[in-house]
Amino acid sequence: GCAIRLPTGPQPVGRAVKLMIEFAPGTTAPEKLNVYVNSVKFTAQPSPTGLEYSYVIPSTAMQDEAQVIEITGDQGALFSVLRLEMAIAAQ
Repeated sequence: GCAIRLPTGPQPVGRAVKLMIEFAPGTTAPEKLNVYVNSVKFTAQPSPTGLEYSYVIPSTAMQDEAQVIEITGDQGALFSVLRLEMAIAAQ
């Protein structure tokens, strides 16, 4: 697994937040990986390509200044993250 600390600024209270992760080809069943933001597990919404996944994150799950994104899988699960982006709606 891996953990990524992403600086985001003040907690986005009341704003829409979306986490997008693009996995490399050869990733073992990305939909079976576990994705957590600040220790809260989220379910993926896959894109048509099958390698990009998005997660809707309620602003209540966000913290001030930085978010910790963790990705884990069952033993033997292989994955590589090509891109990780968190989009926070404007006020």
